[in-house]
Amino acid sequence: IERNLQFKFDASKDAADWLTNQLDAQRKNVEETELALQRYREQNNATSTNDPEVIQRLSGLNAAVMEARTARLEKEAALTQLRAIQHDKAALASAPAVVANASVQRLNQELADLQRQDAQLSRQYGERHPEMIKVRTAIQQIRQKLDAELHNAVQAVEGEYVGAQAREESLTRELEAQKADVLAINRKSIGYAALERDAASNRQIFEALLQRAKETGISSELKTNNIRIADPADVPRVPISPNKQRDLLFGVMVGLVAAIGMAFLFEYLDNKIKSPPEIRTYLNLPCLGLVPRIAGKHGSSPLLLNNGAPDSFAEAFRAVRSNVLFSVSPECRRLVVTSTAPREGKSVVASNLAAGLAMAGHRVVLIDADMRRPRVHAIFDVELSPGLSQLIVGSAKAEVIRRSRIPNLWIVPAGEVPPNPAELLSAQQFEHFLNSLSARFDWVILDAPPVLAVTDASIVAHSASGVVFVTSADLTDRNAAVQAVSQLRSAKANFLGVVLNRVNLSRNAFFYAPYYRREYTDYYSRALRS
Repeated sequence: IERNLQFKFDASKDAADWLTNQLDAQRKNVEETELALQRYREQNNATSTNDPEVIQRLSGLNAAVMEARTARLEKEAALTQLRAIQHDKAALASAPAVVANASVQRLNQELADLQRQDAQLSRQYGERHPEMIKVRTAIQQIRQKLDAELHNAVQAVEGEYVGAQAREESLTRELEAQKADVLAINRKSIGYAALERDAASNRQIFEALLQRAKETGISSELKTNNIRIADPADVPRVPISPNKQRDLLFGVMVGLVAAIGMAFLFEYLDNKIKSPPEIRTYLNLPCLGLVPRIAGKHGSSPLLLNNGAPDSFAEAFRAVRSNVLFSVSPECRRLVVTSTAPREGKSVVASNLAAGLAMAGHRVVLIDADMRRPRVHAIFDVELSPGLSQLIVGSAKAEVIRRSRIPNLWIVPAGEVPPNPAELLSAQQFEHFLNSLSARFDWVILDAPPVLAVTDASIVAHSASGVVFVTSADLTDRNAAVQAVSQLRSAKANFLGVVLNRVNLSRNAFFYAPYYRREYTDYYSRALRS
C-alpha cells in the first residue's frame, strides 16, 4: 500500500511537468491558428457552407425532380399503351386510363341502357317504327360520342404527359443551377473550413490539457490509497454473458411479434378475393361453391367426364350444381355465367356446370355467347363455325346445335368473330333463339364475356333468369368485382351467387376448412372406387 502511494505521487509529479510543457506549446498553436483564420476570413469574405436554407432548398429540389420524373414515367407508360391500341376500339375502351374516364363510363352505361331498350322495343315494333328509329339513332349518336370521348381521353393523356415532361425539365434545370451555386460556395470556403477545423481542434486539445493539469495538481496533493481488500477472489463457474436462455426467449418473442405484424400488413395490402366471407362482405352475394385449383398444363380445361380430373374437382361442381338447382324456380332455368375480367375461369365453370346438370339427367344446351374470345368449342373439341353469330345473322340454322360427348348435353359454339357482338346479342333473333331453346331443353347455360371488358354481359344477363358470377381466388380484384356486380345490378340482373374458382386447398387447408373437408370427400371417393 505504501509503494502504491509513492508510485501515485511520482506519477502525478511527472504528469504535471509534462502537462505544463504541453500547455505552453498548445497555447501557441491556438493563437497561431485563430490569427490565420481571422486573416483568411477578412481577405476572402468566406463563411461556413453548413447553411440550413441551402441544404433544405437543394433537398427539396431533388425530391421535386424525383416526383416529377415518376409522374412523367407513369404518364409515358399510359400514353405508350394507348398508342399501341389506339386502332383497336375494344382494347382502347378497356384500357385503365380510359376506363377511369368518367365520361367514357357514363357513355358506356348509356349505350348499354339504349341497347337493352332497343332489344325490348324490337320485340314489339318493326324496323321502321318511329320508336325503333329513335332508339337506334340515339345508339348511333352515343357511339359517335363514345368514339370522340375515347379520342379526347387519349389526347388528355398526351397533354398530361407533355405537362409532366415540361415540369421535369424545368425542375431539373433549377436543381442543376442550385448545385452549381453550392459548388461555388464550397470551392470558396474550402480554405476557411480547413482553418476552422484546425482552430477548433487546437482549442479542444488546449482545454483538455488545461483541465487535466488542474486535476493532476489536485490529485498529487491527496495522500489517499485506492487499494483495499473488499472480498476474497472467487473463480467464476459460469459465464455472466451471454445469457442463452434469456436471449433465446427474447428472440422468440421479437420474431413472433414481427411475424404477426407482417401477416397483418400483408393482409391489409392484399385486395384480392380469397374466401367466401369476403364474397358475402364485399359483394353481398351467397357463395355457391369452391372449385379447387387443378395442377396441370397451363391453359388446360378439365371436365367432369375426364378421368384425369380429381374427385375433389368433380365433387366441387356437384355442390355448385345442387346449390343452383335449389336457387331457381322450375320455370326459370336460363342462366348466364360471367366474371369480372378475363382469365378467371368462367368458361370452365360454365362448361362443368352444364356437364354436371346433364349428368344428373337434365337436357342442357351450352351457348358460347363470348363471341369476342370464344372458348367453349375448344373445351368440348367441336368446330367453332357455324355457330351463334351465323345463326343470328341468318346464315346458319339448326346445325349450330351440336351434340357433345356427354349424354343430354348440346353445344352452340360462338361461330366466326363478328364486328358487332353487342348488336347481335341485342337483336330480336337472339331472343327468339333463346325462347326456342328454352322450350326444347331443361336448362340453357350462356357463357358470357367479362363484365368490365365489354357491355355484352349486361345485355345477356338482362334476359336471363339467373346469373352465376365467377371469381378467381387470389386473382380477382375486390374493387373491380364490386364494380362489376354493381353494373350487372343496374342491368336488372338476378344473381344466384358466386363461384370461387381456383382455390389452392393444399396451401390454405386450414383457412378453407369451414367450407371444404377434403378428408371426407376422399373417404367416400375411395369407397366408390372399391
